[in-house]
Parts: sequence; structure tokens; C-alpha cells
Amino acid sequence: MFKFLGDLTKVLVEHNRIRSREVEARLHDDKRRVYLRVLSTWWKLMDRVAAGREQLPKRDRGEFIAAKQEMMMFAAGNVIKLWNEMEQTAGQLAAGESGGREGLLRFDRIVRAMRQDLGYDDSELAEGQLFALLIRGDDKDSLLRP
Repeated sequence: MFKFLGDLTKVLVEHNRIRSREVEARLHDDKRRVYLRVLSTWWKLMDRVAAGREQLPKRDRGEFIAAKQEMMMFAAGNVIKLWNEMEQTAGQLAAGESGGREGLLRFDRIVRAMRQDLGYDDSELAEGQLFALLIRGDDKDSLLRP
């Protein structure tokens, strides 16, 4: 009788572990899709702001809102917190006002938090190195300078 209960417990525990891994895999795919979507739309907005056109077209605004709604469901708490902080300083980031370096570092932190949520280990990267992939010249030097 005890052997049966022990075997049944093992089977149930293994089934639960397999199910947990399946759920994590589905969530990983959802998070990846949502993060790529919201970052893509954010870049569209930053490009428009840099070009002096601050408003996104209605279709892109709708896509951005939908992506942020998905973030509400799938993003880690730290990602949501950092995203909100980043949006508060978005004007400085786009306009290159004082505090622009800090705005760039905020963006770097949000991408790093997203990558951490997806399971990547970025411990070898210094702050600013993710965002520095996208810029060049003096901007890159000033971002990576301590």
C-alpha cells in the first residue's frame, strides 16, 4: 500500500513539474513577442519625436496601447516599473535635453530587465552596453564613459 502511494506521489510530482515547464515555455514565448512588439512601437515613436513629429499615426498608437496592455498581463513587475519610469523621462531622451544620458541608461535598464525576464544572463555587460549597440560615435563614447 505504501509503495503504491509513494509511486503515485512520484507520478503526480513529475506530472506537475512537466506541466509547470510547459506553462513557463508558453509564457516565455508570450513575453518575447510582447517585448519585441512594445520595443518596436517605442522605436517608431522615438524616431518620430527625433524628426520633430511627436504624434504616432492612429494605427501605431493603437498598436502601442495594445502592446502595453499585453505587457500588463505578461511582463515581470520590474519591467513594468522600469517602463513607467522610462516613459516619465521620454521627453528628455528624445530631445537630448540635460539628463539625456540618464534617459538612455533607463532604456538600457528596461531592455536588460526584459532580457533577464526571458532568462538571459547579462552580468558580463556594463550598464549602457545594450543600448550602445544602436548608437555610434561620440554618443556611444559618452554613454559608455563612467
